[in-house]
Amino acid sequence: RTVSLYGTQRTNAANYQNAITPRGAIIVAARSADVTRNYLLEDASYHPNDLVITKKGSGPDPENPGEELPLIITAADQAYIYNGQPQGSFGQDLYVSATNPQATAFELVPGHRLQLVSLNGQQQTNAGTYDNAIMPSGVRIVNSAGQNQTDNYRIEASSFVAGDLTIHQKGNGQPDPDGSGRELPLDITAAGQTYEFNSQLQGTFGANLTIDAQNAWAAAVELVSGQRLASITLTGRQESAVGTYTDRIVPSAARIVNAGGTDVTRNYRIETGSYHPGTLVIQPAGSGTVTIRARNQEYVYNESPQGVV
Repeated sequence: RTVSLYGTQRTNAANYQNAITPRGAIIVAARSADVTRNYLLEDASYHPNDLVITKKGSGPDPENPGEELPLIITAADQAYIYNGQPQGSFGQDLYVSATNPQATAFELVPGHRLQLVSLNGQQQTNAGTYDNAIMPSGVRIVNSAGQNQTDNYRIEASSFVAGDLTIHQKGNGQPDPDGSGRELPLDITAAGQTYEFNSQLQGTFGANLTIDAQNAWAAAVELVSGQRLASITLTGRQESAVGTYTDRIVPSAARIVNAGGTDVTRNYRIETGSYHPGTLVIQPAGSGTVTIRARNQEYVYNESPQGVV
């Protein structure tokens, strides 16, 4: 009916052989009468058994009753803004904290936390989403006292879930309020063009106009250091009459290159709203005030008033 069990309680996951020893058994009959004295019970009658503490995992293992499925440890996704340099945080034994959530472990014992994780992968430079680029491994789990508890968890190769590395396109330096982590689209503005009236149609338009120190047809702000606007397409209508033609010069199809001349345009967030038109101005002929000089007049004296006025 009853028995006393002797042994020492254990905390860590392991198979403690012969850790449970029975003693003092009481045997009863069908009507609960104690019949223990009718049995020969000696020390040799009692046989110890094992105490098994299985490792903590992510939940019951349907194929192995009494065990749990492997723990799930997921690398945190990483996102950056394109800066022309390789980006991505990788390394061995990286500290995990609220400000640096390198990875997450689910179903930990209350008070336990992920303290260290190793992240493997390759840094990337160009804008894009690199799926499963961040692979975690080599974790360390500690309790509230900072003591290592990793061995008490079922951690296998299947425990580790990769995270994504995202390099967002560069924008105008202002955060997009949509919460995506991106910047607002780049701003590209056509330079104003000013000409002196010559009775001819004036205004420079065309596809893929080269931009250099002498021909600054457009400007882009917040480009990565060392990168520049290399060409632009300008559309509009030429004019011959003196006047100010607001928003007449419409830019599009910008091309941006790095210091080595490689096209890096796709690394910038360029949308329809990125382009801002410029103004075409035709000024009156002459620089400043026009001087009108009367022509000399010469006559022979004839006693009458002379001179054209």
